[in-house]
Amino acid sequence: MYLVEAKQEGCGWDAKESGEAPQCSRVELMEANTNGFKVASYPCENDQCPESSASTEYVNKDEYGPGASYKIDSTQPFTVKTHFYAIADSNGKAQELEKIETCLMQGDNKITIVQDEKDFLQALSMKLRYNMAAVMSNYDAGTTNDLSGQCTNACAGGDTKFSNFRWTTNDSIIDEGDLVIEQLADSLAECDEEDCSACHIAHMSNRVDEKFPVCTDYTVYKYSKMCGAA
Repeated sequence: MYLVEAKQEGCGWDAKESGEAPQCSRVELMEANTNGFKVASYPCENDQCPESSASTEYVNKDEYGPGASYKIDSTQPFTVKTHFYAIADSNGKAQELEKIETCLMQGDNKITIVQDEKDFLQALSMKLRYNMAAVMSNYDAGTTNDLSGQCTNACAGGDTKFSNFRWTTNDSIIDEGDLVIEQLADSLAECDEEDCSACHIAHMSNRVDEKFPVCTDYTVYKYSKMCGAA
């Protein structure tokens, strides 16, 4: 199950030449068989796609597989939810993509895998909002593949059914928390704001490791004597 960039030229609906690899952004919502499950994203820029994804994530093979001994029994129905997390602007509208979270649920069991390489993923932000279509593909990956490793007949002969699709909006907003002011910055230049007279280092309460400069005072000061004047 994929989301694929849909636009004119090389990423349109028209048939492609044999051997052609269209440079179209895609999100692999799930690539799975009974022995493995993975997700990945390929944010292409300037009509160039990365050869490999920096955000590929696999479900632990000890937790997913054919049989009741696994947390997710791949021979039985299970639910997959994909959340595209973003920070909201002052109007509550989602902005840049921050992470993609995929949840597998079966009964009381739940497995979550996260793509959180935000610098890599952010090129998908506008494309996800306007230009990506849902695509389903069913194919034979052979007996050796990155989902299952080496397998025998256990990889073949399965049935696949997708049902109960539901698309939602604005349900994956990241709450940054409150602004926390820390120590003074080393220089006013760090804030790079006109008329700023005090610059501090700060972070959001839910993002403790992400520091940034913030102007804390815009008071205009006037001095009656130049430094060193008698």
